[in-house]
Amino acid sequence: MKKYHFQKSDFACGPVAIFNTLIWAKNNVKFDDYYPDIFKSCKTDKEGTEDVNFINTINKYAKLFNIKVKERKRINLNKLREYLAEPNHAALVSHLDFYGEFHWSLWIDSGGWTRSFTCVNIDDKDVIACISQDGIERLLKNTRKKEPVQIFLLEKS
Repeated sequence: MKKYHFQKSDFACGPVAIFNTLIWAKNNVKFDDYYPDIFKSCKTDKEGTEDVNFINTINKYAKLFNIKVKERKRINLNKLREYLAEPNHAALVSHLDFYGEFHWSLWIDSGGWTRSFTCVNIDDKDVIACISQDGIERLLKNTRKKEPVQIFLLEKS
């Protein structure tokens, strides 16, 4: 099992999501070797990470780690489930967290027959959480009330 990183400070979900993407892609990624530069590149402050900085940073590291990135503004939940069912696929998703704040998390699996999604750093309680399809639908619906959900589909080679 991969050892994903837990967000230890407020507003650092962007850099943590990108670092966890590197762990998903390669597994033997060391925190001290990459996270400080990711954090600096994201220009994260007490307000979080601006989208442009997040996008520039994920694109930079995607090239280094041979990860294909496709941005989607909308995706049908069933299509996302099908996409995540492939072992070399994941998604970075910007959504409202359970406290109403925007949050980046890495979604790594669609759970097959359980109809749940496996999410990394989706809340402040668990590094990895399985969220039911109903829970994901509510989360995305609540996010869309404020602004479009940002999704980056990932494919590792």
